[in-house]
Amino acid sequence: MITNAKNVKNANRLISICLMDALSMSNPQVKNQKEYFIEIISDVIVVDQFYLKVDASKKISAAIGLQTSNANLISNDFTSAKQKLGFFQRKMIIKFIKSMFISNYPKSLDQDTCLLGLILNNPKAYHKEAINYLIKEIIKTTPYQNYIIEVSSNNVESIKTYQALGFKECLRIKNKNLKLSFTNYIYLQYTKDGSE
Repeated sequence: MITNAKNVKNANRLISICLMDALSMSNPQVKNQKEYFIEIISDVIVVDQFYLKVDASKKISAAIGLQTSNANLISNDFTSAKQKLGFFQRKMIIKFIKSMFISNYPKSLDQDTCLLGLILNNPKAYHKEAINYLIKEIIKTTPYQNYIIEVSSNNVESIKTYQALGFKECLRIKNKNLKLSFTNYIYLQYTKDGSE
């Protein structure tokens, strides 16, 4: 079933857990602070901007956030982080969360365009087609004309998957963060042809 996250009880926490499960598999630093991340992300996530694929047992198998010209995926209210964490730990966690939810897309989005951000498969309920199905349903059921996805240049498998869905490269930007292991941000765009 595909639904807007606002229709799912505790969706903000479920999305946060799904994200942290995926990240902690490959990042021991995240794993050690997983509960802090879950709590803070749950507080700042803008639930209305997320679409979910929910399986028969009511668990999230995939989630995608839609960033638009007038709505982001997270709020800037990090009050809970300020109350619970020390200065340096708070700065590090907030910076990390913003890097996960805020795109590097350099252009302003118009009313007909949205950015599909934080494309997330639940590693505990992973099904290869969950993301593809969710993307197709979002395109079919939302009012936007153009859909943009940001992908790192080293994520060749995802690039091929999105291209198979009809996305085409529209922009390439050099990665200036030397800590990241890829050369470019690649932006792929899908445009509805009017018959959908």
